[in-house]
Amino acid sequence: MVTVTNGGNGPIQCLVNGSLVNVPANSSANTTVPVDASGNYNFAVGGACTQHEYSGSLQCGEATAEPVCASGGLVVTLTNGNISTATQCSVNGSNIVIPAAGSQSVTVPFGSGGSYNADIAGPGCAPKNFSGSAICTQSTSQPSCTDKGLIVTISNSNQEAAIQCSVGSQVVSVPAGSSNSVVVPAGPDGSYSVSVSGAGCAPETFSGKLECDPGCKEVKITDTIVVLDGTGVRQRGAIYATVARAVKDKALSSRDAKSFKSKADFLYQEVWHLAWSLPQVIRTCENTQICIASDHGDVLEKIRANSLKFTLLGENLAKKLDRAKAKALAKSLRARMKSFNTLQDASANKTPTKTQNCI
Repeated sequence: MVTVTNGGNGPIQCLVNGSLVNVPANSSANTTVPVDASGNYNFAVGGACTQHEYSGSLQCGEATAEPVCASGGLVVTLTNGNISTATQCSVNGSNIVIPAAGSQSVTVPFGSGGSYNADIAGPGCAPKNFSGSAICTQSTSQPSCTDKGLIVTISNSNQEAAIQCSVGSQVVSVPAGSSNSVVVPAGPDGSYSVSVSGAGCAPETFSGKLECDPGCKEVKITDTIVVLDGTGVRQRGAIYATVARAVKDKALSSRDAKSFKSKADFLYQEVWHLAWSLPQVIRTCENTQICIASDHGDVLEKIRANSLKFTLLGENLAKKLDRAKAKALAKSLRARMKSFNTLQDASANKTPTKTQNCI
């Protein structure tokens, strides 16, 4: 835009680039002189105005830049403030045409360690330089009693290139768009301190002390196991004693007696095996990071099921006795088997279902 100013008391007419411009007294007037695609202009002023030639180049392009790890480089955005004519700028020697009142973006890839350098030049842009180093990593840490140290994990959000970081004295290569972990050993007292550094790596320092005391409490359940086993002995004993009395009273055949005793032996062997497969010491720990829980709830459930089988075996024997008119013996057996089943359930229910093993 060209502004013509009249300081006289009367109107004047000037020529700007061959076009007549009327300028009122003590006032000014504006006119627009076109520029070419590169922003160059060249025009003359004459008429009632002082004759003069003007030439040069408009720089309507504006450059901004931002490191973008996901793109793997410096994203340079060129904006053209000229609303009527496209302009040209260069980024590291590559010409970019920017449409009128528009913008164009170009990505300059990161160098080693996330470094970048971008030179902006004309003709449509003022010279400008963007340089620096992008930080595309994030570091996290997790104390690990299992590994006896600190696990440091570095994540690289640069999708195009790997990055190397130093974790203490260790050099860690992190692939593009991925992560990598290293273990920093703790000292004899469990203390640790380590710094993350390197070009393109976010500086970070981690320090602290491992807390590896499992905080365990132990409860012996040997007495409970003895009760579980002993209740099985009493259940088998009740079947044996009832069978012996029934055979003596001729209320049960020898064949049936042998069958009931064999089934009672089998059930007792089963409960003996189950009861003594339980851990005799139950350990409960607060520090679950270094402890593994062992679940034996299924064993306790099988013990309950075994006791119910014993009860049903007793009921089958009692029914035979009822048919043989030995009702008093049948009633006594039912009462004893019910009592033993209640005791076995109570013992199984008070036994913890899990124990923990810690390093």
